[in-house]
Amino acid sequence: MLKRSRVLASAAVVAVMTGLGAPAWAETLQDAIALAYRTNPNLLAQRATQRALDETVVQARSGLRPTLSASAGVDYTRSDFPTVTQFVDTNNDGVPDTQVSSSSSETDGANVGVSLSQNIWTAGRTSRAIDQARASVLAGRENLREIEQSVMLSVIQAYVNVTRDMEILRIRQENLTVLQRQLEETSARFEVGEITRTDVAQAEASQAQSEADLANAQAQLSTSRAAYAAVVGQSPADLEAAPALPVVPTDFDVAIETALQRNPAVLSATYTLQGAEAAVAAARSEYLPSVRATASYGGSTNDLGDLGELADRRSFTAGATLSVPLFTGGLNASRVAQALEQANAAQIGVEGERR
Repeated sequence: MLKRSRVLASAAVVAVMTGLGAPAWAETLQDAIALAYRTNPNLLAQRATQRALDETVVQARSGLRPTLSASAGVDYTRSDFPTVTQFVDTNNDGVPDTQVSSSSSETDGANVGVSLSQNIWTAGRTSRAIDQARASVLAGRENLREIEQSVMLSVIQAYVNVTRDMEILRIRQENLTVLQRQLEETSARFEVGEITRTDVAQAEASQAQSEADLANAQAQLSTSRAAYAAVVGQSPADLEAAPALPVVPTDFDVAIETALQRNPAVLSATYTLQGAEAAVAAARSEYLPSVRATASYGGSTNDLGDLGELADRRSFTAGATLSVPLFTGGLNASRVAQALEQANAAQIGVEGERR
């Protein structure tokens, strides 16, 4: 059975938001909700997180598509070779002198190439990765919806608190005004001897209590206004009265069934479980072989410098590779065990949200 507080909170948010169809001309509850929806930091952060999650589907689907890359390079080489050119006795000492000279060669070249690769068969790893990414996106959307409901409920609560405390403050002020007049009348009657000093003391005590109540009301209103500014994004102005709630289901079982079908926390947990189950299948597929096709084409040109020759070469290569995991040091087994435990935790999470 779903937690009653969560059901009632969700029902209250939906009920109020569906009853806000009337046009607004001052700062109304609808205005406050709209402003918070646009500017609340928690909502903005969760929306950014959701956009990042959306990209995981694109990344997972890339495993179905080929990859193409290009490369280019240039090189330069200079080589020096010492050579003995002649033996001459230049100083007539009977020992031939050695004259040494050197030669060098220079080459430069360039190369370009492209390569293409495509997964042919991945034993279901790619499709399971896509399923997992999609489930994560759906779970993220429900998390966003839950935060939206939480923020909207906070806005409604803050709005109602401010309007309530403003009314309480008005009543306290009026009550103090009445008691001040009563004290004046009581004092006047005491002066002419109609009542006793005790009656005056009671009137003074009532006024003092009213002044304390007024101070408490002012402090509570300041607290409520600060809470309003924190959740809405601006201090409250002259707020209109909150609209009346539309009729909500009176059958508690109907409310429970509706919540089970639409409550974002339950749906998020369900999608998380689906993603965890896809992760188990992906981990198990690591035991299976995979096939990948590759092709490459390239060319190179080398200028041999003093030799005056230009060497060109072109090459094309194509093939397919079969990869079979034989031993991974326990890595695959550990990944499967991890995925199973995460799926178990996700299943427990679903049951927990449904209680």
